[in-house]
Amino acid sequence: MVVDGIHDGVDCFISEIGEIEISGITDEQLNVRIETGGTEIFNESYYALKGNVVIHEIGEMLRSYFSLHDPKGMSNNVVSYYQAPLSITAVFSDKQDTVRKSFKAYYSRCRTSVSPSDVLFLAHENTVRTTCDRMEYLTFIVREGISVDIGVAYLDMGREKYKRTGQELNVVLGMVAFSFSLSRVSGMSGIDTPSIIYYDVMLKENGIVKDKVRFINDKRRYRNITNFIYRNAFGMPETMAFTGLVEYSPELEGETVELLQRTVRTDAEYIDSRTANSGYLDTRQYGKALDLITTDSLQLYNTETLTEVVATDIDFSHKRIGSEKINVSLTFRQASRLHLTFGRAGNIRKRIFDKTFDYTFE
Repeated sequence: MVVDGIHDGVDCFISEIGEIEISGITDEQLNVRIETGGTEIFNESYYALKGNVVIHEIGEMLRSYFSLHDPKGMSNNVVSYYQAPLSITAVFSDKQDTVRKSFKAYYSRCRTSVSPSDVLFLAHENTVRTTCDRMEYLTFIVREGISVDIGVAYLDMGREKYKRTGQELNVVLGMVAFSFSLSRVSGMSGIDTPSIIYYDVMLKENGIVKDKVRFINDKRRYRNITNFIYRNAFGMPETMAFTGLVEYSPELEGETVELLQRTVRTDAEYIDSRTANSGYLDTRQYGKALDLITTDSLQLYNTETLTEVVATDIDFSHKRIGSEKINVSLTFRQASRLHLTFGRAGNIRKRIFDKTFDYTFE
């Protein structure tokens, strides 16, 4: 019996588990049993056609066995998220033969050209512009020999210097998303955020750099910034900032009826709908935006609050002309049914001259 589509001892992403083809079946019936962590999750019998059986969508079935994290806001100050792989054992047996395949499966909801054995950041961008009021997470897989270094370029008395520091990876084998925000790197390196020019996050295997992402301290002033945190294609938190124009288009819901010679609106509700423009994106940032709009967990954040939103429309139409950058727009609304809010602080001003500056100073 020959089993193709999965391989013994070869880790994979569940999105890459396509058709599993079993050939050379000597009996007319084949039993397929799948276990994860010693618990049976699949047990089916198939009738072979000319000694062959093809099984579909096993990867989709495995997706429901992952416990994915809900991204947290800045006030939670989460340094890292961890996702353990599934330990899979698949047993294919007929009356004459038994084939066993064991491997680890990682969460993914996209097609990918990489495998869990590759040492790289599971991120679209090689260069990210960031500021001190943004969260930044990088996703990668930890195993023996993997380490992370951070190199910070900064100004000291008008001279550019470079300082290295390490990130402790106190986790077991699995997928992680570590925070590499500007404020956290500043605290780790002891360098003030205004002095930082950029910092490189380097993924190493046995001391050799395999991948690098550069974060640039973006000191430009934008009229509009919309910060999103979402669950990326690998089930881990990731952030993206839209820096283009924001268009507000509030909607009024509820029916109007004629009652006793009066027009009455019933169940009036205010819908906070808005459209955020991304600002100019390159091809890698565009891929990240596609990841964002297909997520099952999308939230707005600032330094204090986190608001779950739902994408209702997109305008990603563009023409590919060389390396020209593009702008896309995303329309969204709050996931909560109650959009009407009230906020106020006491109108008390505590200034030097509030009570003491009177006619005696004339």
